[in-house]
Formats: sequence, C-alpha cells, structure tokens
Amino acid sequence: MDMLDTEFSDRTYARQQMLKFLSTMPAGQPVALFVLGSSLQMLQGFTQSSDALVAAAKSIIDKNENAHLLTSQQEVQDAAEMDTDLAIIAGQSPASPISIERALQGYEAYQTDVRIRSTLASLRALAQAVAGYPGRKNLIWLAGNFPLAFGPEFDNDSRQLHYLLYQREVHELSSLLASSQIAVYPINVRGLEVHAPSGIQMGIPKIGFSRDQLQTLARWNTEFTVNEIAKETGGEAFYNQNDLRALMLRSLDEGTNYYTLAYVPQDRDWNGKYRKMAVKLAMEGVKIRYRNGYYAMPDQPAEQKDAARLLALAMQPSVPESTRLLLKVAVLPPDAGRKSVSIDLAINPGDLIFTDGPDQRKFTIVDFMAVALDKKLKESGVASKTLDATMRLETYKQVMQTGFPGHLDLELKPGKYVLRLGAIDRNSQKIGTVDVPITIPDPETAQK
Repeated sequence: MDMLDTEFSDRTYARQQMLKFLSTMPAGQPVALFVLGSSLQMLQGFTQSSDALVAAAKSIIDKNENAHLLTSQQEVQDAAEMDTDLAIIAGQSPASPISIERALQGYEAYQTDVRIRSTLASLRALAQAVAGYPGRKNLIWLAGNFPLAFGPEFDNDSRQLHYLLYQREVHELSSLLASSQIAVYPINVRGLEVHAPSGIQMGIPKIGFSRDQLQTLARWNTEFTVNEIAKETGGEAFYNQNDLRALMLRSLDEGTNYYTLAYVPQDRDWNGKYRKMAVKLAMEGVKIRYRNGYYAMPDQPAEQKDAARLLALAMQPSVPESTRLLLKVAVLPPDAGRKSVSIDLAINPGDLIFTDGPDQRKFTIVDFMAVALDKKLKESGVASKTLDATMRLETYKQVMQTGFPGHLDLELKPGKYVLRLGAIDRNSQKIGTVDVPITIPDPETAQK
C-alpha cells in the first residue's frame, strides 16, 4: 500500500478494496503486507492467515505524513501560481508566463526528487527483505502515481530527462528485483478515468495547457510508466478499472504457476547496457509473461564507506529485516565472567562471493554490525567489525560446511532491548539482518 505516491482522496478507497481482498483471498497463499509512507514498514510478515493480514491492514492510520508533498498536478500548478501572486503583492515584477513556468518546474523538480528517492530506497529494502524466500514473489503495488520505471523505452525517452539523474540507481534496482525473483503488478488505485479529448503527446507539461490537458498528460505518463514496470519485471499493469479487489486476486492467481528459466550470457562485457531477451513457445494460443531484458551490470565490490552506508541503512528500525544473506545467530547476555553481550553469527556460505587467489586461497570481505534499540526504538549501543578473510583451501571447505563466522561484543546497561544484527558481503553487496530480543539483568537485583 503506497501512501507516498497516492493522493489523499484516493487512499480510503484503496484501503477498503485491500481489506476486501485480504478477507477473501484464497487459502494456502502466503502474503506479507508492506506500507510506504515516510518510510517502508512491514506490517505483517508472510502468513496464510487472512485474519492476521486484515488486522494488520486495519492498523494503517492515515496520518497524512506526506502533507508537505503536493499530491496532484493541480496542486503543483496552484502552488506555482500562488508564489507568483505573492511576488506581485510584495511589489515585485508582474507575473509572466515564464515566471509561472519556472515556479511550476521548481515545484515539480522537488516533488519528483522526493518521490523517486523515497520509492527507490523502499523498493530496495523490500527486495532485500524477501530475497531469501525461494521462488517467484509477486509485488502487488497499490498507488495513484508511479514515479519510476525500468527498461530501454524509459531510458531513451527524451521527454523524461529529469529521470536521468537516477538512471544508475534505477538500473541497479531492476537487477535487484530480478535476482530476488520479484514480478511487479502495479495497480493504479485512481480507478476509471475519462481522458479529456486532446492531441497532446506524452511529455513534461508546459505552461499554456489547460488543467484538463495537464491531467490527461499525467494519466498518459502513468499508463506508460506502469506498463514499463510490468513489462520489465514479468508482471502485469492495471489501470482505468474500479474493482481493485478483483485485480489483486488476478495478480495473486497469475503468479502461482510459473517456470524458472536460466542461462549464462556468452557476452562477458558487463558494460551496463540493456540486453533484450525473448521466450518463445511452440504451443499456439498461449500468452506468457517474462522479463523482457536485463542490464549488464558489473559486479563491483563495495568500498568500505559504501558498505558501511548500505549496512547502516538496513539497520534502521523502520526497515524490514533483510534476507539476501541468511544468518544464524547466538546471543548470550552478560554473566559473572563477562560484562558484555556476546554475539556469534554464521552466514550461509552459499550466499557469499569468494574470489580466487594464489595457492588456491579464497578471499572475501564481510562487515558485521549490531545495534541495540530500547523500548522507544532509540539507539542504545553499536558494535561493528570488518572481517577481511584469506582462507586456505581446507579452511574454505570447513566454512562451506559450517558457515562463515563472525563475532561481536556489545556493552549495554540493564534493561530490555531489541538487537538488530546484520552483515554485508562487499563483493555482492548482499545484506542480511535479524532482530533478537534480549534482557540485560541488573547485577544488584540479580545478587539479591
């Protein structure tokens, strides 16, 4: 449920339709519920319980956290015109079409930047959260606007120049969604819309158009965007339809039957360019959905500052747990012989990338981190360590059987905490996090 990119007036209907879907969804389907407001939150992890999902959906309270953002094209234009009107009142030069257009473009640039950056970060966090679950995942994305899309048509559209600022991040997100086996089903919650008659082509709105024409342009932009999102992830786009519950059921049903196809590209030039793919069937009358291509993104090991930044973002309490690296952890509270919390971690070695070195040695670099959060989710303690491992062949074989180990010590005052434990593989930038509750006893109380 995307509250960030949905007009305030459309959220109530979308929420009602989502509740109907969750209360009548087919049995045996594991579903998780995320909501995007000022940040991404997982309200309910994967469950087959319709009751648990409905209870989580009912807990969504629309606080209009995004009130600082203007949620419609009309609001943006009104704000731009208000700025120019205030300038006149202040005794400045009379408003001209050029000054109004500049104000409008300034508002648009701010709106676009906030939405794109927030949506990119949230989709990255979501992909990290569900990557560890095997098989295909269907992301049913309920929103009124979709600020980004993937694919060569989007990259080469000269009328979308402001998106070039985020092109690399969008390409990386596209690859992350693919590696996490996520197909996106974008559903425009605005429902059926009547297009005003106009011969204007899709592009960035210009001053001089009527409000009806500007709204038509916005609709066409949305339709173009959702079609690209679906086409490049193997999903299906829905818009101009009012029965959102039926669209959600269709999205859920379509993804329950799928095949996984894989191949190794012969072109080893990882230049970041888009490469098309095609899947053809001998059977006639059958329609298939699949990713239309991929970006040939090179594997670039993260620098220390980049790895620290990515891991720190994943350690935030509002971010769902990441599952691209599967972790086993053992946490022991302080005792008579140890003042600190002892934290042992083991990473599933199959999730790590090891590079080859001389004498059959294996190399990898992993950053570990532990953050303690109190009952108010305030940070109470942090510990981190970087493990630059060079392993002989016999050690590597043992690690492949028992897991890649890490250890952290963290001193905490008496009280109840949630420990968020995490690790990042620098070679692949995969992240894993897990939350563990812990109680630190008061030594004086314990002695009594």
